[in-house]
Amino acid sequence: MIQVQLDNESWVALAIIAGARVAKGDEFRNGTQDRGNARNQMNDLVGCVGEYAAIVASLNAGVKVEHDLFYADGPLKKADLIANDVSFDAKALMLDPSRRYFILDRQAVATAGDKGIAAFVPVIARCFGDQVLVGNRIGIADASEWPLKDFGYGVAHARPLSEVTLQYFSKSIEEVLQAISAEAFIGSADETIAAAFAYGAALKHDGIAVWTEGKDVALALKTLNDQFIKQNS
Repeated sequence: MIQVQLDNESWVALAIIAGARVAKGDEFRNGTQDRGNARNQMNDLVGCVGEYAAIVASLNAGVKVEHDLFYADGPLKKADLIANDVSFDAKALMLDPSRRYFILDRQAVATAGDKGIAAFVPVIARCFGDQVLVGNRIGIADASEWPLKDFGYGVAHARPLSEVTLQYFSKSIEEVLQAISAEAFIGSADETIAAAFAYGAALKHDGIAVWTEGKDVALALKTLNDQFIKQNS
């Protein structure tokens, strides 16, 4: 397990990317995929957090990484990241007291081989928390054997969180909650994140590319956050 810091500037920058992705995704999203704008934004933010954490964990380990974190121009039929020429998808969970299962989308597991994905990288975060946990990889064969459960919006592979944290994070659920308990923001982040979603929706893919192209992940996120502050000052 690897612990990755996610400060308030990074949350804002990732929300900007998520906002741009949702705005573009609305052009493609069908009725069964549409959970309402607020839910769509949060789902994309969770995805961005997972990608970011998996990328940073790999970079911190000295691994060569290719990724499309800053891509926001529609769905991509490829892996979230390629580390040392091996393809992975990040699967993030935003932990809250009601959460009992770690869920893997059934379609994502079934089509992983078509995208050349070797494994999933599990990520556990807390909404606007200061720390994110990156677990050991879940092989596609193992993921396909996870039990199927109907959550009301479709059937997905799912295992109890307590099992997943022990097997892939080497921590009990109580230890995971303690590790991610710190806050990234002083006070409520809701208004700031909502503004970041809106800024991203206005920027869209091309606007994000202007501020991120040619930069490493840390500098690109800082630049997005700086531009957001200028826009809202």
